[in-house]
Amino acid sequence: MTDTALLERASTLLVTAMTVGDDHSWARVRRACAALSSRAHKVVDAELELTRGELLHRPELAEEAVGEWRTKLRRLVEADPRAAEGLRELVRALADRQGGRVAEGGVSNTIVGDVTGTAVQAHTIHGGVGNTGYQGDHVDQRGAQARRDVIGTQNNHHTRRPYKGQ
Repeated sequence: MTDTALLERASTLLVTAMTVGDDHSWARVRRACAALSSRAHKVVDAELELTRGELLHRPELAEEAVGEWRTKLRRLVEADPRAAEGLRELVRALADRQGGRVAEGGVSNTIVGDVTGTAVQAHTIHGGVGNTGYQGDHVDQRGAQARRDVIGTQNNHHTRRPYKGQ
């Protein structure tokens, strides 16, 4: 994983851990991240806790926090190149905890919340994404919450021909 990809992945996973983990899990993540800096671990720890507090009250700041921590982690790795290996270990641990695999390309696709329309998640798309609508038969699952067998409505969008065989 390149340094840029490592920093992007680490900052994203770190901010996700701030917003979705319980207090006990967060404390472990915070200690591991603060331990990356032997000289400034108390400052890093305090800044992590400050950012988490902001995100718990204002989740819309997550993207800004990712950018902020990308910069802070870059400075940390530049000041202490040994911190890069610790950061890689932290990324692996966070990805495992959050149910994601760390790919070499650093791609992680997640949809949170409701989606209206078509969502395309991919690593690389060649040629663009055109009309993604489906015109054939399908099961309408709008509003479904699939905790058990899915029950839907079948819609046949093409003309039915009468059966002539006897």
